[in-house]
Amino acid sequence: GFMLTDNDARILGSSQSPSDFEVTYHKSAEEANSGSNPLASPFKNTTKDQQEIFVRVTNKITGCFTDHTSFFVIVNKVPTANFVSDLEVCDDALDGSAINGYSKNINLELQTSTILGTQDPTKFKITYHREFLEAQNGNNPLSSPIENTTPYQETIYVRIVNTETNCVNYLSNFKVIINKEPVFTPVSNLSYCDDDADGDDTNGIIQSIDLDSQIPKLLGASQDTDDFEVTFHKTPQQATNGTNAVASPYTNTNTTETFFVRIQNKATGCVNDDASFQVIVNPLPSFAITSPQIICLNDTPMFLEAENPAGIYNYLWTDALGNIVANTQTAPINKGGNYTVTATTTNGTNCSRSQTITVNASNPATIERSFVTIVDEANALNRENNLSVSI
Repeated sequence: GFMLTDNDARILGSSQSPSDFEVTYHKSAEEANSGSNPLASPFKNTTKDQQEIFVRVTNKITGCFTDHTSFFVIVNKVPTANFVSDLEVCDDALDGSAINGYSKNINLELQTSTILGTQDPTKFKITYHREFLEAQNGNNPLSSPIENTTPYQETIYVRIVNTETNCVNYLSNFKVIINKEPVFTPVSNLSYCDDDADGDDTNGIIQSIDLDSQIPKLLGASQDTDDFEVTFHKTPQQATNGTNAVASPYTNTNTTETFFVRIQNKATGCVNDDASFQVIVNPLPSFAITSPQIICLNDTPMFLEAENPAGIYNYLWTDALGNIVANTQTAPINKGGNYTVTATTTNGTNCSRSQTITVNASNPATIERSFVTIVDEANALNRENNLSVSI
């Protein structure tokens, strides 16, 4: 209610003592004139928003009075604190952890425009408080950005003041919710052996690198792939911004490339961009063979060889039926046929290359007497005998 008596001193002024004069308040000029129905203080207005109050000042000694003064009691509207959704933020890891439910960078001012709605921000002031009584009394306003003191969820109380009327609303509040950053499991690099899908198995290019195969490994058993969006990027900044994601399957341009991973929780929008791995394309073994070759069956075994190897490899020789012939760089051969040598790297990449050698068998040479001519020089006799030679 209105404390009408708070106006007594202003009405009497400094020259009239309240011991000599009585001030009464009335709803109408007629009542002020007659002195009837003086209003009690505090007074509850009976006319909405604004009501005129009439004043009667009476000299207690002489009984003389004046009733020419009036004023208005005005009921100003309480500021409106529009409904605002809870403020969700992501754990920012500034305290060393991105999953402990604390953030040092909570911007409460993000709520201000929604709380004000259409109210003029030059005429209304909003402050935020940790306790209801602080919001009620205007004590300890928070300076944004703030750090939460309760993990994962904290209630913030709102105080909105009309700076022209000093009317206050302190009944609004919202929750600050701190969502965990996604976690990741470190993954091994993706290693491939060069292939000839592009027509060249020596250029270090793979056309079907499956980046997406890393996703379940990165998320681990505790995070459902349906709940997260995982993308791969060429630079850390692109991973942070979520730009220029690389599609899978991917064709590399260098034999070693680094990919930076962005993991985003679809529900909270929180991001982890700390993971990375490499895609490595390893060369195939390099060696030469001579094919076809001829084996003389009277001079076995013949030794086939993986020639001029560019590295240290393990070897496996097999015949056309898949039988193992040897597991060394050279292989002893006793008969013709097709032989395959497979060389495998020994540096851990386990890359293999196979080549096939065709071996043609040749029988031993035989001589027929009818195709041989013998000359006896001592007797100057020539005897010709027809000998044939077959090889």
